[in-house]
Amino acid sequence: MSKFYTREINRHNTVYKIFNIPILKLKNDESKAAAIVQNSFDLAQIKKSENLIIFFIPPTTEVIGGVMSIYSICEHSRKINSDYSCVIATLPGKRTIAFNDNFKNNEKIYRFEQITHNATNAKHVIIHIPEYFSKIFYKNLDRYEKQFLKNIPDLQINILNQNTKNMPDDISDLFKITDNITQTIAHNRYANQEYCNKFGIPLHYISVDINLKNYKKYSFEEKEKIILYSKDENLYKQNVLIKLKENFPNWQFIQIDNMTFSQYMDIVAKSYFIISFGEGMDGYFIQPAYVGTIGISVYNNNYFPDESWKTLKNVYVSYDEMINCICKDLHKAAKDEDLYYDIINKQRGMLDKIYNYDNFIENLTRFYNKDYDWRAN
Repeated sequence: MSKFYTREINRHNTVYKIFNIPILKLKNDESKAAAIVQNSFDLAQIKKSENLIIFFIPPTTEVIGGVMSIYSICEHSRKINSDYSCVIATLPGKRTIAFNDNFKNNEKIYRFEQITHNATNAKHVIIHIPEYFSKIFYKNLDRYEKQFLKNIPDLQINILNQNTKNMPDDISDLFKITDNITQTIAHNRYANQEYCNKFGIPLHYISVDINLKNYKKYSFEEKEKIILYSKDENLYKQNVLIKLKENFPNWQFIQIDNMTFSQYMDIVAKSYFIISFGEGMDGYFIQPAYVGTIGISVYNNNYFPDESWKTLKNVYVSYDEMINCICKDLHKAAKDEDLYYDIINKQRGMLDKIYNYDNFIENLTRFYNKDYDWRAN
């Protein structure tokens, strides 16, 4: 285009300008806009690499804890494996994204076809796929992609099992690509020999890296009368919220939605409380403790490590107990700074035993050294 007439493309819009004055703005097909950005990526490293690690993510910029952890695992995998190229790609399909600026990261996101058409020197490849996609991964590959993977001399497929409810029972199609299949798990509740034997493949516990040091904390006096809650739905949510709103008439109630991660962490730090209506042992419960806020949840046998977590004052044994006790408990904590931080410190003590950075790095390093925690009997 001439210097008088220009076209600027970002993720959401294409803006046409004359003499640098916008004259027309059109909403983009986000995948097409992303592809334009991706086509500008330098592929030289992928082309020359014999060793490659690929992390697959869904084509969304939504702030999802499981997806954020994949970015973190990729970043640290790159540091551990200096002789490998580590890249992130969207899952095979028509939709894609080129980046995700809703939380802090420096990752370029490729289309898988960019890798299969350029990684012609790849000899040693490790693929990480989300658990929910492991059953249909093979079916979503086109003929060229299947052949590309089958031609790799040393190919490993690892299933990133971050939510056991999403893990399918049948992963047999993956064996059509390679026999070298492993599974890493984020919840230590399922980090055991029994779960390993269920799928008949090596199982390894990685956990996640919780690094929230750069997010601001607010003092008890600076906190605002805000109760946050997750957008998860369950049968008890409305009853809990109705009761809280009756008992906290001058407080704000805000559902966590449509926020960048930085916005989310800032409002979490400002608030007195945040309630998880989801898994329980999730980001809404864990992350607040690292910025001096009380996260509240109901004990879930599927995700909490063990029943000792029921002893915490911010964990209810059932939703019935939450409905009966939460108003009284929150009033007490909001009026008593010592009690407030005692609740947080006890939770942090238990969290720090699980989410330890050194252990995370050691576990990830052992995975790449094939020193797996469990092998199928």
